[in-house]
Amino acid sequence: MTTYWLKINLESDAAFGRGDGVPGVVDAEVQHDEYGLPFMSGKTLKGLLTASCAEILDSLILAGNQMGWQAPASRLFGSPGHKTDDMGNLHVSDARLPEYVRAQIMADQTLSRQKVLESLTSIRTHTAIDPETGAPKDHSLRSMRVILRI
Repeated sequence: MTTYWLKINLESDAAFGRGDGVPGVVDAEVQHDEYGLPFMSGKTLKGLLTASCAEILDSLILAGNQMGWQAPASRLFGSPGHKTDDMGNLHVSDARLPEYVRAQIMADQTLSRQKVLESLTSIRTHTAIDPETGAPKDHSLRSMRVILRI
């Protein structure tokens, strides 16, 4: 099996959500490991790649270019709701910080999980605006943790 590495450079602060928050702190938390290091799960990353591929295929079809890309895409990504026997040839691992960075942080016993998380992320707040009045909508203030673009 051939292994390829994908390098992700953040062009802006990002929120790789995990679907929950921390009551009283943040409504939408980023995925992070036991050391406080943010990451994107392989399942999420493969889903994003699959969705991007589907958009390209749809665009090709709309442009009248049906060159038989559906079958290779299915072999690569598998079928929607796939079972083990048709899950596709592409296997995606978690997107994590480089190993040398992870090793340095894991070796430093003075760094707490919270300190690491706080050093690589920030909490942003936002509220919905009523389009008619221009005022904030009641009970719409939300906070989310974002991974800082470094």
